[in-house]
Amino acid sequence: MAVNAFGFGGTNAHIVIEEAPKLPVESSEFTVNIFTLSAKSESALLNLAKKYLNFIVNNSDSSLTNLCYSANSKRTQFNYRCCTVIESISELQENLRKIIKQIENKEYVVKKLEKKRKTIDAFQVIYEEENKNNLSSDLLSRELLKLSEMWLEGAVVEWEHFYNQSTSKYLSIPTYPFDKKKYWFNDVSLTETKENNEFLVSNQKETIILDEDKTYNLSEIESKLKQLWKYLLNKRNIDREDNFFHLGGTSLQAVNLSAEIKRTFKSEISSTVVFEYPTLKELSQVILENRNISDSSLTVFHSTVEKEPIITVNTFQLAHILAQDKKIQNYPLYNLNIFKLSLKIKQNIVEKTPENVIKKIGSYMVEDIVKAQLKQPYNLITFCGDSHLTLEIASQLKKINHQVNSIILIDGTLTNHEPSWSERYETFKKLGFDYLYLKGTNIINDWLSKLSKNKLIITNYEDNIFYQHYLSGRNQYIPQVYPGNIHLLLSTEWQSADLSLIKKITLNKFNIDQVLGLHNNLLETPYVDYLIEKIYYIYSRDYSYKNNQ
Repeated sequence: MAVNAFGFGGTNAHIVIEEAPKLPVESSEFTVNIFTLSAKSESALLNLAKKYLNFIVNNSDSSLTNLCYSANSKRTQFNYRCCTVIESISELQENLRKIIKQIENKEYVVKKLEKKRKTIDAFQVIYEEENKNNLSSDLLSRELLKLSEMWLEGAVVEWEHFYNQSTSKYLSIPTYPFDKKKYWFNDVSLTETKENNEFLVSNQKETIILDEDKTYNLSEIESKLKQLWKYLLNKRNIDREDNFFHLGGTSLQAVNLSAEIKRTFKSEISSTVVFEYPTLKELSQVILENRNISDSSLTVFHSTVEKEPIITVNTFQLAHILAQDKKIQNYPLYNLNIFKLSLKIKQNIVEKTPENVIKKIGSYMVEDIVKAQLKQPYNLITFCGDSHLTLEIASQLKKINHQVNSIILIDGTLTNHEPSWSERYETFKKLGFDYLYLKGTNIINDWLSKLSKNKLIITNYEDNIFYQHYLSGRNQYIPQVYPGNIHLLLSTEWQSADLSLIKKITLNKFNIDQVLGLHNNLLETPYVDYLIEKIYYIYSRDYSYKNNQ
């Protein structure tokens, strides 16, 4: 392998790295190990088992503990799972052969998860009641079988503590075997308009998508909508039941989609229709009926439960994720979004000076909360740059004697942060090669977005002017002192972010916690599972504390 370094001053360096010598097999303190396999489909799981079997045949002198440590700790855990408890490399080799044969003959039942469950510490499960030095092989084997059942049922297992970090070493293990699928698409043409440099998608035929053995025949509206979704979300295969925000869509992309709907279908439909009807099926029906929606900035996800309401501010994608979580479904859930304000209100805000924009938007959103007569106290939650608006809403609610129980700010330090190289290195040590993959993917997506010119720019003129005014107002906004119950959740890359402003406005009284993952990928699997666990823990703890007073 070769590594190049090109310095800005003209200094270039080039080194050639050879493969590291194989380490001697070290004796492990564990006489019994657990080996896990997971994939996104049953066919991928089968291919992964074959790759591991081939790896073991060619590397029979590998340390079993190191192999299990690498497979369990350094690979993303997917929904199709199988595992085995073994005492030797030869036993693992034999068990993999059996698993492969049984899957091929449809005799092995592969465990498929619908939802991941709570996080557990593998070390505590094994050694909770037994002394480590007195744990026999038979007892360890039984405990590992119990742990394997928990993992197969969806537990997010923290494997790191199970292995002795001083002796366990990472091996270069087989990579993920992606499924090969065939898709049929009709021609899609992208044309650039001379007036505003926007890209439009044109499609003249009904779309037929072949996904393996299943064929989808869609109506004309759904067909054209599907092409718009593919283009905006960079997705190939979209089903009529898919949710725009579950596929990674953002509020800005939702506004762009609404603008394209207006152009394509010559409709007077609201520019925020996607917020209310996010699935392809629902959206097609709304377009067919030319249905109008309310101009309130407040969207209701579920409101029939008795606990204190959770209100997400601007982060519509997070709101949809929380709405699907069974634990969060015990709470009333709402979303406040600036794009759902009426056109008249947006025009009014554009006329304000930048330093008054956040306060004015906050006042309109507080009005919508009051009109909805939500149960008090409120729990507010937001992501990154929308922390300014969230704190302003909380301050205005308190001024009218409305109770705010807690505020969760996810990477909401109120200042921009660019991770240093040392922070990136520490993140790499925690996330492994997933960090390099995610970072590379983010860089490529940013490059493609700039190249296409339409992914980050709002194509609707009124919404674009309003949003730019909002960003300007956010930069000019000076938060007031807010000594309330604030929880700051920082992603792995943001651990050294500047907290001076948040300390100032909270009088240095706030809770801080770490969330595993990158700033731009916190709402993606598997990191979103860790984030939801943190959020639920905060709400359940605050709720219990309040009821004990």
